[in-house]
Amino acid sequence: MSDHTEALCGNEGSTCIIGTPRDCVGEECGSFIPALVFPFLALGIGLFVHPISKKFRVPYTSMLMVIGAILGVLGCSVEMALLTESLKIWAHISPPTLFFYVFLAPLVFETAFNTDAYLFSKLFFQIVYLAFIVVVAQVFLVAVWQLYVIQSPDWTLFTALVFGSMLSATDPISVTATLKELGVSEQLNTLIEGESLLNDGSAVVFYEAFLDAALEGSSSAGSVIVRLLRLSLGGVAMGIAFGLVALCFLAAVYEMFEVEVSMTIVVAFLGFWTAQSPSMLSGVICNVISGVMLSAYGKRLVSPLVRDPLQKIWELLSWLANTIVFVYAGLLVVAYIWSCAGDPLQWFDYVHILTWFAYLNLLRFVLVFLSHPIIRLGNKWYGFKEAAVVSYSGLRGAVTLILALEVGGTGELPSSVRSRVVVWSASIVALTLFVNGSTISTLLHWLGLDVPDPVKEDFLWRARAAMLECTYEILDREAVEEYTKYCSWSTVARTVRLYEIDTGLMNSEGVMPAFGPGKKQRTGSDEKLFAF
Repeated sequence: MSDHTEALCGNEGSTCIIGTPRDCVGEECGSFIPALVFPFLALGIGLFVHPISKKFRVPYTSMLMVIGAILGVLGCSVEMALLTESLKIWAHISPPTLFFYVFLAPLVFETAFNTDAYLFSKLFFQIVYLAFIVVVAQVFLVAVWQLYVIQSPDWTLFTALVFGSMLSATDPISVTATLKELGVSEQLNTLIEGESLLNDGSAVVFYEAFLDAALEGSSSAGSVIVRLLRLSLGGVAMGIAFGLVALCFLAAVYEMFEVEVSMTIVVAFLGFWTAQSPSMLSGVICNVISGVMLSAYGKRLVSPLVRDPLQKIWELLSWLANTIVFVYAGLLVVAYIWSCAGDPLQWFDYVHILTWFAYLNLLRFVLVFLSHPIIRLGNKWYGFKEAAVVSYSGLRGAVTLILALEVGGTGELPSSVRSRVVVWSASIVALTLFVNGSTISTLLHWLGLDVPDPVKEDFLWRARAAMLECTYEILDREAVEEYTKYCSWSTVARTVRLYEIDTGLMNSEGVMPAFGPGKKQRTGSDEKLFAF
């Protein structure tokens, strides 16, 4: 990793300290240690922010962007020795594709690997429609809005299409987490997650094709279409190849934790890099396909003792990547705003952030509701309330940020385009996280979708009550066993009783109403409640 030689926005006289690159070349820059300071600092920030975000129910990634912005202000205004050196390296990271290669692979693969393969297959037609047809419409409508309404200088058709592609990648992680927490329909949750997964692939394919065309300066529609087909179909073929190799390998090993986990990591990173660089295909599509294949067919081949740790490992890798990406985005936005203020960024460019936010939300609502008859085919559970949630869940996240940061480091594009892409994209991501992500639970409550299905709720309560009955029977037996009868069973009884009251399985009078009226109930006076 090396530094760009050009200051942000070409402003060599910027007062932002990290806006100008380090004044050194090659070995003169010293050791690689300064480059490690920022990512580990970002992870340290994440360690403190994560529990706070859980406690106060604030989107984790939003808080990271805010802290990253504060770090950017400090980096621009205060000399902080080794930390300043590290921030300069990351603000002028070269090549710009480095961020794309390192952080995008785990984010895409983790989403694909942990998806519900069964529900995904049931909703495949609707997911594909949202992820391709709707994305195509959105890409071109965003480009039209940029060229004919915003009308910023130096923008061409292809740079506008690049921007539209970036903003078409959704990342509804905070929305889906809320849906799961409130017990909303699993079909709705899978529809939103599946759309996000596939539209990451389609949006990145459009982005790469249009970025190549923008850098070439002139491309015919035919050459762009050929490029799109090569990236997408080639990525599918590469993903199938890596997926099949992984399945054969997992079928040949058993209870080898290190080997089974390492195999998924090799498929995720090597598959992405092989498809993306030497093969000139879509690494994102490759990871989507291989991840879904392993989700559908590979998990049953993974040893039982490895399955849960494997899922947790990939969640951790995704968390690490998200943490660094969002802190970095906040940092870089401030550096760009500081360095580019006045030229090329004007006051109205910041007003356009709100314009873009409103337009993108309106555009998604219109496209989703126009697609309502198609999405509803074979899905009677899907109504206008669900359509409103799908529309509102169009948050932008890590994929949009990574693509914007790559554009920001692409020196062949005008600085006026690069600065607006970075500032607008990161600001839109922040707004969707703060506004949409924070208010989705309110929308669900207003629509009445946070009320659990009464049949499912009754089934779950009966299951929990039955489990407690079994617990009582086991404890009754243990209370008279030779080696356990001297335990403090009164403490055990109080603990179990408190758990029942806390979860609603028993009221304060000691009555367990979970089985419903007319059913057998256990009371606190039951003589069989522990034999001591």
